[in-house]
Amino acid sequence: MQPTRRSLLAALALTGTAALASCTWEPLHGSSGYTDPTAGALAQVSVSDVETRVGQQLRNHLIFLLHGGRDPLETRYEARIRVSN
Repeated sequence: MQPTRRSLLAALALTGTAALASCTWEPLHGSSGYTDPTAGALAQVSVSDVETRVGQQLRNHLIFLLHGGRDPLETRYEARIRVSN
């Protein structure tokens, strides 16, 4: 039994669709080359120590947002947190 023209076209269309679906315009593991100009300044902010539990949670969240939880390489600015009831 020979494949019909219609089934060959359907197979070709399916193969083409699968090939195009796997194409992306940026690398999967890596950066796209775009750097945010404010990211460098925010990475230079250190957050001061706090004494309360709520303050510590706020401090940890700020550190994560500012530089992904890592210690800043070069500190130029300091954010001071004061938590009161």
